[in-house]
Amino acid sequence: MSRNFIFILILLLSLAFIGSSFLLRKGKQSVLTSEERTFLVNLLENSLTKFERCVADLTEEQLAFRPAKNQWTIAECIEHICLAELRFPQIVGEELQKPAEPARRKKIKVNNEQIIRRLTNRRWRAKAPEIFTPSGRFATIEDAKNTFRNQRLQTINYVLTTNDDLRNHFWRHPATGVVDLYQTMVLMSAHLERHLAQIEEIKAYKSFPTKK
Repeated sequence: MSRNFIFILILLLSLAFIGSSFLLRKGKQSVLTSEERTFLVNLLENSLTKFERCVADLTEEQLAFRPAKNQWTIAECIEHICLAELRFPQIVGEELQKPAEPARRKKIKVNNEQIIRRLTNRRWRAKAPEIFTPSGRFATIEDAKNTFRNQRLQTINYVLTTNDDLRNHFWRHPATGVVDLYQTMVLMSAHLERHLAQIEEIKAYKSFPTKK
């Protein structure tokens, strides 16, 4: 076997290895880092704790108090919170069924902190989509609270254990523009914080019922 043949064979094998390594790197999923998981879990857990405190021990009269004709009651806020909480994981699941689009990342114009600031800014107003508009979908307020709580705990467990490629799948939210699926769960937490602030605003009305 000639030296030239051996040299060419080694060269071809080397090129094949380099090419396969490149393809593996190119197609590799983006798995969340431990720092990303910790940040998001803390965010989701903290807003869940705030929810539990905010809606605890409210009377039927307080839950049904309407500050003004076109404003929601606390019960309606809780229903809206729950409906949105159920929808966000559906969006994540739907987008993960589509091909990854790493190139779309350049369209993201917000970071985690900006998402939180934008969503929790009560001066920014938006009409809730019809599917999130309260309409008495739950038999009792406790059903809505339990549904929300269970979904949030499922989401936290998902963040802790998933290897899904959350960073290379995207969708557009009206408040933030394009976000990836990791940011979607940041948005989920911020959405809850937004409506907890709304509930506190309702409680602050002078005409808000007192406990008897």
